[in-house]
Amino acid sequence: MKTRYLTILATLIGFALKAQVPATALSSVARIQQWDTAGLKVLPAGNGETELENGHGQVLRFRTDSSGKVVPYHCGIAYQLFNYEKGYLKSVSTFGLGGGLLGEPESEGEATMELSVKKETLLKTQFARLDAQDGNLEFKDEAQQIVLARLYDEEHKLLKEMYISSAYYWQLQHRLYRP
Repeated sequence: MKTRYLTILATLIGFALKAQVPATALSSVARIQQWDTAGLKVLPAGNGETELENGHGQVLRFRTDSSGKVVPYHCGIAYQLFNYEKGYLKSVSTFGLGGGLLGEPESEGEATMELSVKKETLLKTQFARLDAQDGNLEFKDEAQQIVLARLYDEEHKLLKEMYISSAYYWQLQHRLYRP
């Protein structure tokens, strides 16, 4: 475990030097076991945020202050990990500074949201409409059962299962959600 951590940390520090991401901000990234450092690149982000994308369909988001120190979001959440597969968001997880899953108290301790597209053709139609309006449409299409969301706590215990609107999924897909 310690060797894995040191290897990942060395990779991240080397990456930080090339990408001009503060190495101090990346030190706790190595503790997130669900994150893979292969094929890293920095994505454009604003508001003091950094988004790192790897070669496995993952995007890790965090924010830093001017000295490079990670600044947690609401409730101590420091990192958001977005997992994509075949162009669709499959899950969003939140982590604390130490790298462990961390849930939001206001949402029953939700630490991971797993997403499953049930009606891809209908979702593509809704996405085309949303894209044309920069997401400025609100669909109340949960009853059409297009996207299923499963919410889990820090121990991966299922909290809730529900269908979400395609508009909400579009926002998640485009990483507009913040804790």
